[in-house]
Amino acid sequence: MYITYRRNQREVTHILGWVDSLSTELRIPFNDIAEGNVSLASEFRPNWLVRVSDMQVVPGSSVTDPYWALSYSWNQSGEIFKTGDEKYDRIDQGKHQIISCQTSIESIGGVERTFVDTTTEETRLVKFEELIKQMCHDFGIQYLWYDQMCIDQSDHDAKMQEIQQMHLIYKNAYCTLVLMPELKIIGKSRFGRRFANPDVIAKSEWCKRAWTLEEAYMSRDMLIVGNDVYIWSDRIATPLTTATGNYMSSLKEKDKWKASTALRYAKTRTSSKAHDRVFALANIFPELKDCIAFGYDQPLLDLMVQFYGHLAQNDLSILCFGKLLVTDIDNDILSEAQWAEADLLPSWTGAKGHHVTQQWFNQDAEMRAIYYIDERFMHMKCTCVPLRINRLADESMHRLEEDCYLSHSFMTGRMSPESDTSGDDGIPAHLTFAKMPSSAKDQYWETTNYDLQATHILPIKKEEAGWINTLSSPTDIGGCLSLIDDEQAEYLILSDVCFRSSPYRYSCYPVVAKNGNYFKSVGVCFLTPNIEITFDLKTTQRIVIE
Repeated sequence: MYITYRRNQREVTHILGWVDSLSTELRIPFNDIAEGNVSLASEFRPNWLVRVSDMQVVPGSSVTDPYWALSYSWNQSGEIFKTGDEKYDRIDQGKHQIISCQTSIESIGGVERTFVDTTTEETRLVKFEELIKQMCHDFGIQYLWYDQMCIDQSDHDAKMQEIQQMHLIYKNAYCTLVLMPELKIIGKSRFGRRFANPDVIAKSEWCKRAWTLEEAYMSRDMLIVGNDVYIWSDRIATPLTTATGNYMSSLKEKDKWKASTALRYAKTRTSSKAHDRVFALANIFPELKDCIAFGYDQPLLDLMVQFYGHLAQNDLSILCFGKLLVTDIDNDILSEAQWAEADLLPSWTGAKGHHVTQQWFNQDAEMRAIYYIDERFMHMKCTCVPLRINRLADESMHRLEEDCYLSHSFMTGRMSPESDTSGDDGIPAHLTFAKMPSSAKDQYWETTNYDLQATHILPIKKEEAGWINTLSSPTDIGGCLSLIDDEQAEYLILSDVCFRSSPYRYSCYPVVAKNGNYFKSVGVCFLTPNIEITFDLKTTQRIVIE
């Protein structure tokens, strides 16, 4: 795949895609280089850097100026072909396009405006390295870390060493240059203002690659260069707007990232070598780097189980996943091969689910469970709440659809089942959830904030002693489930593993289901704030999750 780069770039200045119409001048938001102030530059230098003026590789230790790092999807750098098992090569036939036009500056109403003369358009066909050189020249970049030139791809030991310090390379770069050829002007508003579609970023090839997640996470800031427009990542870091805005906002709050956030964005990403998906994730959590072996000769499944185990041992947010809400972002949907791989992993990895991100979510909440990881098994001692699922969505449940948008922040009191004692069938007291009415699946109050589908609701009604969980003429919804498997007979809410969502403080708990001699993780339960589950429902159990 080849890239087209138009030198007359305009800046996208808003998450909605508005394009700056005043000037095509390329503006660097940092003044440090122009003013000779390199205080932002770290003392760290990669082993090698590219001197852009002549595209020569020089020792990083010889460079005193700040350097930039390049982030791109490899399959957009030329024609990629397979040479063997997990081995690929690239042919660059010089078909990348650099398009230039003459410009003129005119003063309109006292404001200088730059006009592009498209009749003077000139196109040069170049190789990838020449394309990079032109971009760097246009944006004033003097030194660049570019993997294909700065890593000896034929030297296995050198490559492994560089992979292990990749997080340092991007973390200490002055800025990261991101190639995004899908990003371009798509039209004009009725007022004549040009606009682009920043949401193509979330659907781009760049967002499908495993290494680019680590590169984006570690970057101080990113300059995203498209076909004819560019964007600074912090300009579009706006949560609860678009998929791109949510992602960039999440990166801006990277200090809050937990296991669930990293796994949410890494779930469907790919790499030329499957092992690289683990190595890229490990670099996001440098404290885990020493816990795994960096090498391609180890079985992939063993490596993945080992990594997930160390991740879970440090962070139980790995259990914070549910069923994916219907989405138009293909990057969120598992491929057939990824489903097959997920089948081989322990359920507590959440490989088949959709993890919750940290935005509007407090993942440093009550964690009273005692647990440890033993290879594929998570052993846990935890207070649990039994639950059952009524799979028939009767008419009384349909009448609750209108309540899905109601504010539940004013509900207070204790919640109990209709009977606090075991019934004649010997089933202990439990919460009963009903199947979510099909017409309300994509509209439930809390789960949509996390792109999760509410699969079941907790029907309740008010009585003098508090709230009663009942299937008989309920009046309100006390919570919901988001499950990837609702075909089991016995479920437990892990009430000692509690997360809180903001700003309304909904409680979120992992849910497990009995599966033979073990349990398996199947999703999460959201409960409305200020409603306390009666203690009679809670039991302390020792469970093993596989």
